[in-house]
Amino acid sequence: MTSTTRVPVGAAGRVYLATLAAYLTADFIAPVSGSILGGLDAGALVVPFCAAFALAFPLWGRAADRHPAGLILALSLAGLAASGLLLTLAPSHAVVVVARALQGAAAAGVPPTAQAALAARAGNASTGRAVSGMMIMVALATLGGPALASALEAPLGWRATSLILGVLPALGAAALCAPLRMLAGGARVKLRPSPQLVAGWACSTLVLAAYWTLLTRWESIAQGVGIGFDTSALLPVAGAVGIPLVVLAGRSADRRGPRAPMLRTMGAGAAALALAAATSSKLLFLGGACAALALYWSYLPVVSVQIQRSAPADARARAAGVLYSAMWLGAALGGLAAVAAPNWRFIVGGAALSWALAGVVAWRGFLAAPSAA
Repeated sequence: MTSTTRVPVGAAGRVYLATLAAYLTADFIAPVSGSILGGLDAGALVVPFCAAFALAFPLWGRAADRHPAGLILALSLAGLAASGLLLTLAPSHAVVVVARALQGAAAAGVPPTAQAALAARAGNASTGRAVSGMMIMVALATLGGPALASALEAPLGWRATSLILGVLPALGAAALCAPLRMLAGGARVKLRPSPQLVAGWACSTLVLAAYWTLLTRWESIAQGVGIGFDTSALLPVAGAVGIPLVVLAGRSADRRGPRAPMLRTMGAGAAALALAAATSSKLLFLGGACAALALYWSYLPVVSVQIQRSAPADARARAAGVLYSAMWLGAALGGLAAVAAPNWRFIVGGAALSWALAGVVAWRGFLAAPSAA
């Protein structure tokens, strides 16, 4: 059985910093893509990272179930720093693309390891509150990484920005995490896809399919609505509104079980997206779409509680690894579906349908009661 050991008071904080460093490296790149070696397309930087990120999660999860969490976090972050250095020194576009793929593969070690370690340390009754801090770090990196990159790139150039945001945080977090033994390696228990685990994985695929498509196609959707001014500033605002929801949702999942808060989130999000898809009012569209983008953040700790409570104690990191792979599979599928959509209403309406289906999955398969622990 997986064992927990006495750890310093700051152990959870170090795991939060590891999460911040990993996602900061993932999310800083877009604003500087046009400067890299004379103008590399952003897609050439995002797609290799995301593909490697999605594929590597289960492998890292397996390692995290068998070895101390601090070791796995340190190895993941050290690999992230090394690949970030390769990106910083890259002499050609080909090396940049390879470096981004390596960054994605390395960064994938942090989310499942961090989630499983925090859940095991906190216990089932407090998992939502424990992973909420991790999700806040994800939000801060997602929102703050591009802003920091934009501020640094103009005076320092893209290479210095890459060093500051893509290498140094990962290196520092690796040094902090190496001593941690939040989980000692457990027995080699098979991960069996129970109905509760499958429900969590399926819900994640549906939720991220909608969220990622809406986020990445925001500009074209806004143009289709007929909004003539730049609305991209609303995206970080919606994310900032979602940060307090992370804490509230995590607490609710601990107190009531994950089903009730997930149903509330999916119901409200589906209704907001349906309103955005059907309305002819630009103001109502912005309100509905931004509300859904904010609600996304409250989904994250709830689905984490579902997975961590449903998985065997010695397979928690593997279950989380499949969860994150399911998320990014959903992102890819949502993007492909959006390409075939005839107009923006079909894209936003499809997102509403995806979240409604996620609500049905949660209703049928999510745990309805709080932990007895």
